[in-house]
Amino acid sequence: MPQHQRGLQHKCYNTRVALGKCEEERIIKLLVAKGFKVEASSRDEDMFDKVDAWLIKGDARIGLQIKRRFTNADIPIEALHFFYYSGEAKKLFVDMPLDGRDMKGKASLYVCLTKDNTLWMCSKQELCKIAEASVRKLLGLHLRSPSIKKVEVGCATAQIVEDPSTKRHKVIVWIKPQGLVSSRVI
Repeated sequence: MPQHQRGLQHKCYNTRVALGKCEEERIIKLLVAKGFKVEASSRDEDMFDKVDAWLIKGDARIGLQIKRRFTNADIPIEALHFFYYSGEAKKLFVDMPLDGRDMKGKASLYVCLTKDNTLWMCSKQELCKIAEASVRKLLGLHLRSPSIKKVEVGCATAQIVEDPSTKRHKVIVWIKPQGLVSSRVI
């Protein structure tokens, strides 16, 4: 792992965003080198639509969410943002919408460069379906036994973690792309 990436999860928010943007640009260059036509997204498309870039196929623009992993060969999905432990909220956990940043937005495809330098392309719909099933399983177990904060479901691992910038809890799902029907190495 490059020196500037070590401890990334503990850096301030603006630093993490800037480093993430550099990695996005690097991955876009890799896609272009592999023959894909890719256009950068606007600042608003990135912030509000969660589209990091656009894959151009004929007249179609397909939204891309771009990820870079330095520690594992999986795809991280923030499935549930601000997970609360209050008694009243527990009633809602099973039916609550998953509002994590990776569950929203207009991206249709995820592109992820993993630790082993494999470049994966996967369907956002399939990733979100697997993430949702994993989170529902985790929350069901966690409600019965609050010490359970991590669960494996098929090719996914869901875990309650502390957000480094807000110190609040959220649920992240790490999905092994080899277990996805839609995934392919590019």
